[in-house]
Amino acid sequence: MPEVIASIDQISTESFRSATMRLEAGTLGIVVTSSIDQGRDFVDTLLGLAAPEQGVVRLLGQPLYELPESRRLALLAQVGHAGGGLISNLKIWENVSLPALFHPTSTPDEVEARLIEAIGQLPNKEEWMQKRLPALPDTLSRYAQRMAGLIRCAALRPRLLVAEFLLDDLEGEAIGRLVDMLAWLRRKEPPPAVLLLHLGAATAGHSTLQSLQPDWMIQLEKPTP
Repeated sequence: MPEVIASIDQISTESFRSATMRLEAGTLGIVVTSSIDQGRDFVDTLLGLAAPEQGVVRLLGQPLYELPESRRLALLAQVGHAGGGLISNLKIWENVSLPALFHPTSTPDEVEARLIEAIGQLPNKEEWMQKRLPALPDTLSRYAQRMAGLIRCAALRPRLLVAEFLLDDLEGEAIGRLVDMLAWLRRKEPPPAVLLLHLGAATAGHSTLQSLQPDWMIQLEKPTP
């Protein structure tokens, strides 16, 4: 049976209620949120950063909120994040490489090879090598910052990839390139589980979301007043 990478059971917080999901290795799930804050609250709860009011969260089979902090952090080392989280005073090449180099599971040569391979998937790879990698995050477009997050995941090779509002507020070629890079990452071994957050109604951006061929899609419910 496929390994369950992340699961939540009847989780409730101040911003959403009674959410349940199960994400297996190699699968892609989409969580639709009514606001950015609701989505970030969901991610924080899933990753052990904000305890829920009720329910159970498991990451890589472990009951997250029953573990000591050191073990929770060890599990989080196997989670990659795209869509944000770039450190403003670090250059892009530092942002995409340091998380993988910090953990002893990969050598510097392996990390460098993964980064070169990932950037090689882009049609404008020379521009990334010469201009974007040496730049600071605030000089990049929303698209380029989100692509940098996927490249960071390519270096890390996480078991769980959380793509936070990755495709929202973009259109055309930018969306296509992000979708292509995400598809390429999903073909790596072992294949990661992917959780994509989408802002708005499930019907908004429907064709793009369906092109990802998600295994499931859920809409977070607001708590009852």
